[in-house]
Amino acid sequence: SGRQEAKGTGVGKKILLLTTGIDLGRLRTVELFAAKEDHQVTIWRFTTWWWGAKTATRVEVVESVMWGFKLPFGCVSDDLYVHLDLRVVYLVLRRTWDVVILYGYGSFTTLITTLAARARGIPVVLWSDARIDYEMTRRAPYRIYKSLLHRLANRLVASGTAARKFLEKTAGAGHRIPIAPYAIENEAFLAQLASWIPAASKTRQDLGIGPATVTLLYVGRLVRPKGVEELLCAYQKVRRSVSESALVLVGDGEDGDYFRGVASQLGLSDVHFVGAVPYDRVAQYYAISDVFVLPSHRDVWAKVVNEACLAGLPLVVTADVGAHYDLVLQGQNGFVVSTHDVDALAEPLIRLCQNAEIRQEMGRRSREVIRKWTMEAAANVLGDVIKGVGTEQAPCPPGTRLLHKA
Repeated sequence: SGRQEAKGTGVGKKILLLTTGIDLGRLRTVELFAAKEDHQVTIWRFTTWWWGAKTATRVEVVESVMWGFKLPFGCVSDDLYVHLDLRVVYLVLRRTWDVVILYGYGSFTTLITTLAARARGIPVVLWSDARIDYEMTRRAPYRIYKSLLHRLANRLVASGTAARKFLEKTAGAGHRIPIAPYAIENEAFLAQLASWIPAASKTRQDLGIGPATVTLLYVGRLVRPKGVEELLCAYQKVRRSVSESALVLVGDGEDGDYFRGVASQLGLSDVHFVGAVPYDRVAQYYAISDVFVLPSHRDVWAKVVNEACLAGLPLVVTADVGAHYDLVLQGQNGFVVSTHDVDALAEPLIRLCQNAEIRQEMGRRSREVIRKWTMEAAANVLGDVIKGVGTEQAPCPPGTRLLHKA
């Protein structure tokens, strides 16, 4: 893919970013960061299903097609990608790079590339989304591998508080770990939301939802690890307390028919399965909603929480939604509840459905929380890190243990 010219200072560096997968939001953050100082960024990625190279406009994307495969979900680990591409090592050894950035942990390619970069004296920055409460329950080999990469890196960057806690626990002393917010394109989403607000009454009418009906919104895949079954059971309790309520589920997945059957068995006539919709239409359903709920069993982040904050909604999420560390302030703009606990999920939903004043105040607070959580802020953090990297050695005090206990 080509690289567009950018207006910067002309003091940019040549940067290699290594990743198994980077979503469109993070790609845009990297492009902002690259444009700021005219950095020349090459992204070397191992997977092909996250986004197409054609979406990159300010960075070069190189596809790795060498040996690699992703193990099936639940086999050994829930997210294990085995990959080896020695061409990346060749790139590091033969070309002049000012910095190597590791976005995520990758596989064998990431480790040997890091070792090659350190051998050449090229500074390494590791940018992590990993969540402490999940990572510290993984098997020791995974933690040892990630701790090793932490120790080899000159600088560490976290995507949020949960990732910073994990890095602090496993990287040893001496690191100052900034947060580059896991953000979405706020202005673009707000523009979509504004375009759908005038049609909110019609959207409700099309779904069969009355104008005064309190509407709960779920956005995500219809799969069991997202906690949709618990949500349906919790909503049954909500209906007993608040008759004028509705639940809208946006998205689809392999368990969609099963959940439709559960809703039918529970006698829930006010559950609306919208199905999968294009991204530019998702805001249509935020525009008609009063409360956002995400009962996931595990989400490293969950960008739908960003969207819900931008939409000015109160939030109810489980403790296994990584975004809750930064975007859900308990009792201020929402509630964090125990995972798998139907009663714990139903209680704040009932409270919010019964009190419009609390919904409005929490929604206002959600907008305040998300205001500074932007791609621009993330790009600025990366820029500051790159400016300072290389002026210090990777902190790895002699005699320190490689793996800290959970």
